[in-house]
Amino acid sequence: MLPVTVSIVVHSQELQPALKAFRAGLWQSLGATGVILILAQLVLLSLGLRPLKRLTQDISGIESGRLERLENDYPEELESLRRNINHLLDTEKANQGRYRNALDSLAHSLKTPLSVIRGSLPADSPAKSDAIDNAVVDMQHLIATRLQRAAASTRRSMAQALDVRAQVDRLVQSLKGVYSQELINMDVMIDPGLAFYGEQRDLLELAGNLLDNACKYGNGQVRVSAQPLDAGEPRAGISLQVEDNGPGIAAGEREMLLRRGVRGDERVEGHGLGLAIVLEIVSAYNGEISIKQSDLGGACINVSLRTR
Repeated sequence: MLPVTVSIVVHSQELQPALKAFRAGLWQSLGATGVILILAQLVLLSLGLRPLKRLTQDISGIESGRLERLENDYPEELESLRRNINHLLDTEKANQGRYRNALDSLAHSLKTPLSVIRGSLPADSPAKSDAIDNAVVDMQHLIATRLQRAAASTRRSMAQALDVRAQVDRLVQSLKGVYSQELINMDVMIDPGLAFYGEQRDLLELAGNLLDNACKYGNGQVRVSAQPLDAGEPRAGISLQVEDNGPGIAAGEREMLLRRGVRGDERVEGHGLGLAIVLEIVSAYNGEISIKQSDLGGACINVSLRTR
């Protein structure tokens, strides 16, 4: 049998509509497949990242003070991270508690021997008794000061939020009772809701020292104000200013008062400014302190406390 070849000749214009229809159908199919693949990828990414988003929200809750631990259930891949974070938070809290308990125990243990020493002073030598008594008083003061400074350095990295206005109002009411005879006017210029993510004892100690000195060395007018260091950054810290209308601090003395490495007694001697503890707290929070003249006429002490 001989091979047979059949050739069909068609004009190219007759094939163009069929080619265009085929190409259009092919592109539509490829486009629909691409859209389906992109949607499938988005769905998979959304489902896969949902536990990470929940973890991020829970960590933000810990930073803002709404949560203390990560309590939600997470996928098996994130369980180890959750356990480690909770363990870190629990360890930090436990270490802080033990450290404070140790400080309290130390203070209690030293109180009794010092009281015994003071009660056993010889009465036959008044000068010697006075010298020993003064030494014991200095020891008690030094121990109390060092304990306060040590306690100020034990701040938690995930501390609960404190209402700065409420804490300052509390101090102002107490100081008005102490200086009720001085007719002191204290203006508080702090927005309600301003939060400080640190230890309450540190904020009260720092603001209390500055306000007390402003009351002592001012002429009846005290102003306290505070602002966030960075309004757009959570837990960034605060800036606190305390001003008075007293004689102020000479420009040549400000650098000496804020010089690091100088003993606290040297810093406060002759000025009545309780900056020793203030400087320790500021240092513990990686902050800064500056002194300038207030528009009230006296000193303006500006303190920044960073909590990140």
